[in-house]
Amino acid sequence: MVGSQNRNQTQSKPHRRGLKLRAKFILLITSVLVVVLSLIAYILVTGARAGLTESLNREAKSFSIAATKPIGDVFGLNHRSDPQLVKQQMRKLADQNNDISDVAVIDLKDLSQLSLSGKQLDVSSQSILSDQPSVVTNSAHQITWDIQPYFDANGRHVYTVAYQISGATVNKDIQREEVTILALMLLGLFLIAVATYASVKYLFLEPLDQLAEAAEALVQGNFNITKFDQRTDEIGAVAVSISNMASALKSNITKLKELDVQKDEFIKIVSHNLRTPLTIIQSNAAFLDSSQLTPILKRMVQGIEDSARRLNLFSEQILTITDYETGKAGGGLLAETSLNEMLGGLGREYEELAKSKNIVFKTEIQNGEIRFLSSQFLIAQAVRNLLDNALKFTPEQGTVELIASAAQKVTIQVKDTGIGIKPEEIPKLFTKFHRGSDTLVYNYEGTGIGLYMVKLIIEEQKGTIRADSKLGEGTSFTIELPYVPPAVAQTEEQLSAQ
Repeated sequence: MVGSQNRNQTQSKPHRRGLKLRAKFILLITSVLVVVLSLIAYILVTGARAGLTESLNREAKSFSIAATKPIGDVFGLNHRSDPQLVKQQMRKLADQNNDISDVAVIDLKDLSQLSLSGKQLDVSSQSILSDQPSVVTNSAHQITWDIQPYFDANGRHVYTVAYQISGATVNKDIQREEVTILALMLLGLFLIAVATYASVKYLFLEPLDQLAEAAEALVQGNFNITKFDQRTDEIGAVAVSISNMASALKSNITKLKELDVQKDEFIKIVSHNLRTPLTIIQSNAAFLDSSQLTPILKRMVQGIEDSARRLNLFSEQILTITDYETGKAGGGLLAETSLNEMLGGLGREYEELAKSKNIVFKTEIQNGEIRFLSSQFLIAQAVRNLLDNALKFTPEQGTVELIASAAQKVTIQVKDTGIGIKPEEIPKLFTKFHRGSDTLVYNYEGTGIGLYMVKLIIEEQKGTIRADSKLGEGTSFTIELPYVPPAVAQTEEQLSAQ
């Protein structure tokens, strides 16, 4: 019994898992690697861009310095007579450097310009007139215009040659470098993530899975846990602890089962041995009660009857609960019955008992003659416990009602106008040995097993029981049982036999 109870108590609802440990770890590793590799990629791309830009600027300056004198000499001799010859010389030299997109020569006498593209030079006049070379750069620090002064044989600054530098080639190289670095970063990210995950899976995740499986095996009642990797680290220590715990639990549960069996046997022996003397006490008390007695003796005999009756009820409750908890009770013998047969005798019995306590007792049964299949003795035993409680907690001049009906379901209700139950006590009503925690309100005799037994009986019959109560106004217990017509049951038996 203990083993089954422990398993029932430990089998909780499945844990609602969110993001699993593997996914969290992969997400963490990926995030860290992305940040680190992104930083490395940024540094590499920035360095590559700076290097390529510096190379472009250096080559552009070298070219402009070397090309200025040939272009200036040709310009000075031919720009007025044959400007096309000058352009041919410009083109010839510009073709030697793919980064030169335009060349322009400015005559400082009249500031006239001759360029390959035919466009006017868009630089400041200060740069044109300056005797020193100058450059124009963009936001990426690439030279867009390189301006070189040309001096004649007498050392006079007569022309200025300007070279337009295109960064298209460098930009393509930079994009190619960025794509290469990005591809290497993604490949490195994948390889590092796979290697890291494989290592962590082998070192940590798989051992944790084994520990989880071992813990789940303990929950299922399997204490023979022997499959653990031989580790000397912290996970190995946890594995050894779980193994030791499993061994200890197995030993303790075995001892508890043995004690539980002994306890059940003792309870059954005591309960059985109580029946015979209680039957004699009750019969003798009933005989005396029917005799001519003085009022004082009559009250004493009634007290004997009530005490014997309560003790007999307690004995029956103990035996019933023991049978149910050990799995020996079964569902009871199903027999064809009706509400009148099941509850009629109880109604008459408790009407007399209520009258002796100065309590009004009412019985209301609808469709009482409808036949259905039920375990009449067990259901009557459950209702008897509810009626005993109702009379116990209902003061004089109060009312107790037994209401029942048979339709789609078989419904049995016991209502009283007693002291009621606190809302916080209602969820605990059907637990074993529970009594009201407020002794000022619930100061009544009882063992706390009656409602627990009722719940066992009703649930075994595939039914439900619930309690509704208002403190100071009364309580209502409602039993609902499946309505099984005899004809339907017989048909099912014939089909199963075939």
